[in-house]
Amino acid sequence: MSKKYSQFTVGENRSLSDQSGFFSLTNCDVHGDLGVLQNNLALATESTTPNEDCVSEILSNGDTFYFSTTSGKTWKRTAAGVYSLVSTNTNGAHKGCKLWQGYLYYATQSKLGRITEALASSEASWSSKSDSWKTFATAGVHKPMYTIGSGLYIGDGNNVYVVDSTHTFIPDALDLPSQFTISALDGLSDDLMIGTIIGANVPYCKMFIWNRISPSWTGEDKVPEIGINCFLKIDNMYVFQAGTSGRLYYWTGSQAVKLKKIKGVTSTVNPYNSTEFQGRSLLAIGTKIYSLYREDGDFPWALVCEYTHSGTIKSIISSVSDLFVSGGGVIAHIGASYATSVIETPEADLASHIDSNGNEMAFTGVVIPYRSAGTVGIEVKIDNGAYMSQTVVNDPDRKEIRTESNFGFANTVQARVTLTGLSVIKSINIV
Repeated sequence: MSKKYSQFTVGENRSLSDQSGFFSLTNCDVHGDLGVLQNNLALATESTTPNEDCVSEILSNGDTFYFSTTSGKTWKRTAAGVYSLVSTNTNGAHKGCKLWQGYLYYATQSKLGRITEALASSEASWSSKSDSWKTFATAGVHKPMYTIGSGLYIGDGNNVYVVDSTHTFIPDALDLPSQFTISALDGLSDDLMIGTIIGANVPYCKMFIWNRISPSWTGEDKVPEIGINCFLKIDNMYVFQAGTSGRLYYWTGSQAVKLKKIKGVTSTVNPYNSTEFQGRSLLAIGTKIYSLYREDGDFPWALVCEYTHSGTIKSIISSVSDLFVSGGGVIAHIGASYATSVIETPEADLASHIDSNGNEMAFTGVVIPYRSAGTVGIEVKIDNGAYMSQTVVNDPDRKEIRTESNFGFANTVQARVTLTGLSVIKSINIV
């Protein structure tokens, strides 16, 4: 009796023993052709300029601007992929940026700057910019920005500032309790969702909801995490990542509820590390970019690592046909070569190898049926030991790749499969 793992659209599972989905999926596309898994295209370095980590914003004409988070430099990327340095802000490193009503706004610790959208694109050097257009009260780590309704909303310490539709700056439009620092912003229909943090040593934070009219917030819920880091862009669902353990929550309308947990995460996430690319919600953590997506309404929400980057990712942004990643001192995008995909199955236990008479059966190998195969490597972990590389045999008549040796009697077997070059596989079977 074999153990067949083919539920690719379930994505990554909850634990090593969870038999639904896979223990890990790296550089994998499970949604493009339902029922099979194939390599995703790899991220490739597009430019070593900017050579600093950045946050970014894309304009209506396709130009993208990268604001350094370590210095005052700003680079322009044209829609054709040409990079140039356009500005150096003497106020220092940038904390956020957003396009609003014909102006490109950008924030440093103490100042809000801006330039018109038209001149941002047309000026080779930003001579018409205003780096110190307005002043913030708090020198914060981030200045998260979000546009909703008739305003650009900016988090500054425990205060929400607004730039309205006439570009009037309204300081202290909303004050939260002083122990909270605004860490992320998003929209809930017509309301503003305000994620916060108290401190790295405080094991809870709060989500605040504000209808943007009342003098005080109109809803709140305590979240048992160090802070709310990042909102995900998912159609008709309000999801955010919180804390340092990879947990995802969704907002019911009145409270936060656990949704998923990304295994192995031990760090916080930047507020600009999410985007939506070709309908898929993407979230960057460390060097990995995960999707939270389902191709059909009847499917579960699947977590899959779709891309990996050479350095720690500081921000991601998408265009119609490409994804741009800032981190490790380079800008990467989706290249033309296929990434090496790595798939780990759950642990198949002895219970899956009992015959109809109740007799224990030996594990005989790993079998991978395929549509097409590049170079396929198989490693096996027996009884929770170390992975051991296996000799593989390709049977082109049956269109399957299998291990050559017999594993014998074991309590558990786990397989790790590596796909180098474009491969399309149907399942991973431990037999």
